[in-house]
Amino acid sequence: RLQTSWRRATANLVAPLTNHSNTNLYVEIDGASAHADQRFEFATPGAVAPQIGRTSFMLTPGQTMHVACRITPQSRPLFGLGARKTPFRISAHGA
Repeated sequence: RLQTSWRRATANLVAPLTNHSNTNLYVEIDGASAHADQRFEFATPGAVAPQIGRTSFMLTPGQTMHVACRITPQSRPLFGLGARKTPFRISAHGA
């Protein structure tokens, strides 16, 4: 769950992804939230700029890549200073 407040409007996480197979693996990552009001930015090592909504890359056998994700709500609570919790999902698909 993403927890944001007026003071802390974004959440950052890093997800390590490892290719345990013996062939190259094409990976796609995307993010979604229950209320569709979250912006997901993914950054991979060597990327020029973060990708919004989804990203893709190739992993060689045994390679681990640390993918950074920044989640930003597109709206803030109207009242109160308390934190708001929002469920979200980050999916990685290999092909």
